[in-house]
Amino acid sequence: ALPDTVTGLGTLRRDQGGRHRLVTSLAEAWVNGLPVDWSTLLPATTAHIDLPTYAFQHRHYWLHNTLTPQGPAQDFWRYRLDWKRVSPAESTGFTGRWLVVTSDVYSTEEAAVQAEALVAALADSGAEIVRMDLPPLDSRQRFAEALRERGAHGDIDGVVSLLSWDERLHPDHPAPSTRGAVGSLTLLQALGDAEIEAPLWCVTRGAVSVGRADRITSPAQATVWGMGRVAALEHPERWGGLVDLPVRPDDEAYRRVPGVLAGDMGEDQVAVRTSGVLVRRLVRAPLAARTTTERWRRPGGTVLVTGADDPAAAETARRLARDGVEHLLLTSSSCTDDAGFSGLVAELADLGASATVTVCDLTDRDAVARLLASVDAEHPLSAVLHVPPTVSSDPLTVADRDAFSHTVTAKATGALHLDELLSEFTPDGQDAPVLVLFSSVAGIWGGVGQGAYAAGTSFLDALAEQRRAEGRAVTSVAWSPWEGSATTQGATGERLRRLGLRPLAPGTALTALSDVLDRGETAVTVADVDWASFAPGFTVARTGPLLAELPEARRALEEQEQERGAAGADGMPLGREIAALTGAEQQWRMLELVREHLAVVLNHPTPEAVDTNRAFRELGFDSLTAVELRNRLKNATGLSLPVTLVFDYPTPQALAEFLLGEVLGEQAATGTVAIPGAAGTE
Repeated sequence: ALPDTVTGLGTLRRDQGGRHRLVTSLAEAWVNGLPVDWSTLLPATTAHIDLPTYAFQHRHYWLHNTLTPQGPAQDFWRYRLDWKRVSPAESTGFTGRWLVVTSDVYSTEEAAVQAEALVAALADSGAEIVRMDLPPLDSRQRFAEALRERGAHGDIDGVVSLLSWDERLHPDHPAPSTRGAVGSLTLLQALGDAEIEAPLWCVTRGAVSVGRADRITSPAQATVWGMGRVAALEHPERWGGLVDLPVRPDDEAYRRVPGVLAGDMGEDQVAVRTSGVLVRRLVRAPLAARTTTERWRRPGGTVLVTGADDPAAAETARRLARDGVEHLLLTSSSCTDDAGFSGLVAELADLGASATVTVCDLTDRDAVARLLASVDAEHPLSAVLHVPPTVSSDPLTVADRDAFSHTVTAKATGALHLDELLSEFTPDGQDAPVLVLFSSVAGIWGGVGQGAYAAGTSFLDALAEQRRAEGRAVTSVAWSPWEGSATTQGATGERLRRLGLRPLAPGTALTALSDVLDRGETAVTVADVDWASFAPGFTVARTGPLLAELPEARRALEEQEQERGAAGADGMPLGREIAALTGAEQQWRMLELVREHLAVVLNHPTPEAVDTNRAFRELGFDSLTAVELRNRLKNATGLSLPVTLVFDYPTPQALAEFLLGEVLGEQAATGTVAIPGAAGTE
């Protein structure tokens, strides 16, 4: 009997041959679980010597893995989203003064009627409702001015936004609509400008699916969910959560919303349905739970791979060639085969596949139509693997709304055009090609500084679920960064590793992709995560239950809570601790606190290695590490701190003085203190 899975390994590559290449291939086989008798290769007299863990630094040489994988390594990397039914809090907890922001115009009369019904349900629950109708594409300044006017008459306890319900097309970006996401971004920014600290809840309609019978109707509104997951990390003190309603809610669904907004459940990603309330969870997706359909092995005809500029697309093309695909059509956003892809084309030819590289702007619908029409009728498309462009993104506070919209469009529009046009160019009597969308974990759990990127990838995931429910073969795979990609290089790569997000080995990632496609799965997350490191960092500024169903993440969080409890039992709140010290001691203690967290963020072995007099920019800070440090200091001090903290106070010394002043108020001492032995002091 043939095995369930087959791992293909090559022993020769261009410019790579001989003993080293052969041993490397054997090592690849061994780490994939295949038996290799190393005794025939290594001398029998070779002694087994323990590697030293200490010679110059008191640091472990090897990373510790807290989870022993059970079953195949794709089981170890595979995750999916699940929805858990819960009992919501009673709506009597929904009290105080709430600001409800609606669009001045909605795309459909149905949306307008439902907005009025929800506002009425909130008012009937006992809270005072202050309503504002705003144009989603209005400026940040005008948003803030309007908010100041409404917020000047009393405190605001919470903010509810229905701006995502406006799905009119953006005048500069015809598809998909980014109006709701841009409006939600502008509102978040303006609330900060107006100094309204109340939590913001964004309400959507049909943006998520909680089961087979519950269909996604608005991938465009799913972009708000991607942005919101980033807002929870960047602005934990000003973020309430995400609530999704069915596209046609009834009175029972409306009545459940106030109980969710009251916040007593401790949930921030919620789907309210007529049948109940469900919350979002990340769970493992073991292969044993699925049956193989054998629909993907060695697809015939032509396979289209977009984004050939991306290393992931090039690795995918190589894998397809090894798997027996004879014809590959690759697209680039800028250059042709002669301008930079001749080496890849030759390599694919050596592997047995003919390849053509062509320039195609996938955001141009007509260009996509011409691309699909160019496919040889004798070798029709059997599959399309869409690798969207890697796009830059900024923290939400400083994000430009036009740049934000362009980023979302760049991630989403190509997938939308391919999805719409594939059926038009499929010959009668044939099934439409399988469409595979390369998504990102940024849309699954967010990421500091990745608001627009997460919004775009969330659209891909929602589009795949919507089309699969309609009977189309569309799959979305949310990847963590691949080894060799720009994200895994330099300071950014080091930061991801420190957080517990390890680069994916391309070969194993593509094996995981084959498993996904063999089983006809719709949406799977493939990530190599050290949960012992990732889970505590993910919740450092805001406790979220997304990871609660992952045993290894839950165990790490429980250990963290135990450590905090022990520290709390032996210590005292920071304010009282500082107040009990003299002026010089206060400065010393606060600077010590800043250095402790700087050492973690910068991956220094000890706090003493941090030069407290150098500027943060000289220490290697960027917008991502700035937010990480701010979140850690917020958690340690209990202060409300701006995202621009390290830019407002450009050195550790200046930052410590500011924090000391905030903790003690008028009691704060002035001046500076030098720490003997600290880097940069004499």
